[in-house]
Amino acid sequence: MYQLKVVAEIRKQRLIRGFSQENMASELGVSVRTYSKLERGQTALTVNRLFEIALIMKVSPCIFLQEQERF
Repeated sequence: MYQLKVVAEIRKQRLIRGFSQENMASELGVSVRTYSKLERGQTALTVNRLFEIALIMKVSPCIFLQEQERF
Protein backbone atom coordinates (compact mmCIF):
# COMPACT_ATOMS: atom_id res chain seq x y z
CA MET A 1 0.00 0.00 0.00
CA TYR A 2 2.78 2.43 0.90
CA GLN A 3 4.50 1.77 -2.44
CA LEU A 4 1.36 2.96 -4.22
CA LYS A 5 1.56 6.28 -2.36
CA VAL A 6 5.22 6.64 -3.30
CA VAL A 7 4.68 5.92 -6.99
CA ALA A 8 1.67 8.25 -7.03
CA GLU A 9 3.94 10.98 -5.68
CA ILE A 10 6.57 10.15 -8.33
CA ARG A 11 3.92 10.55 -11.02
CA LYS A 12 2.70 13.82 -9.50
CA GLN A 13 6.21 15.26 -9.29
CA ARG A 14 6.98 14.09 -12.83
CA LEU A 15 3.95 15.95 -14.16
CA ILE A 16 4.72 19.09 -12.13
CA ARG A 17 8.20 19.15 -13.64
CA GLY A 18 7.00 18.56 -17.19
CA PHE A 19 8.61 15.16 -17.73
CA SER A 20 6.86 12.59 -19.89
CA GLN A 21 7.01 8.88 -19.22
CA GLU A 22 9.10 8.67 -22.39
CA ASN A 23 11.64 11.14 -20.92
CA MET A 24 11.87 9.22 -17.68
CA ALA A 25 12.18 5.84 -19.40
CA SER A 26 14.94 7.16 -21.65
CA GLU A 27 16.88 8.66 -18.74
CA LEU A 28 16.54 5.43 -16.74
CA GLY A 29 17.49 3.24 -19.71
CA VAL A 30 14.26 1.26 -19.64
CA SER A 31 11.31 0.91 -21.98
CA VAL A 32 8.28 3.16 -21.64
CA ARG A 33 6.25 0.08 -20.79
CA THR A 34 8.61 -0.79 -17.94
CA TYR A 35 8.47 2.75 -16.57
CA SER A 36 4.70 2.85 -16.89
CA LYS A 37 4.41 -0.37 -14.90
CA LEU A 38 6.58 1.17 -12.20
CA GLU A 39 4.29 4.21 -11.91
CA ARG A 40 1.23 1.97 -11.71
CA GLY A 41 2.79 -0.06 -8.91
CA GLN A 42 2.97 -3.22 -11.01
CA THR A 43 6.75 -3.38 -10.73
CA ALA A 44 8.61 -3.18 -7.43
CA LEU A 45 10.29 0.15 -6.77
CA THR A 46 13.80 -0.37 -5.45
CA VAL A 47 15.68 2.15 -3.35
CA ASN A 48 18.26 2.48 -6.13
CA ARG A 49 15.53 3.24 -8.69
CA LEU A 50 13.96 5.79 -6.33
CA PHE A 51 17.30 7.59 -6.06
CA GLU A 52 17.78 7.48 -9.85
CA ILE A 53 14.34 9.03 -10.38
CA ALA A 54 15.08 11.74 -7.81
CA LEU A 55 18.39 12.51 -9.52
CA ILE A 56 16.69 12.86 -12.91
CA MET A 57 14.05 15.19 -11.44
CA LYS A 58 16.71 17.07 -9.43
CA VAL A 59 14.85 16.60 -6.14
CA SER A 60 15.54 14.91 -2.85
CA PRO A 61 14.25 11.33 -2.72
CA CYS A 62 12.55 12.34 0.53
CA ILE A 63 9.95 14.28 -1.46
CA PHE A 64 8.48 10.96 -2.61
CA LEU A 65 8.36 9.53 0.91
CA GLN A 66 6.74 12.39 2.79
CA GLU A 67 3.33 11.87 4.30
CA GLN A 68 0.77 14.04 2.56
CA GLU A 69 -1.18 16.68 4.46
CA ARG A 70 -4.57 15.57 5.66
CA PHE A 71 -7.49 17.96 5.50
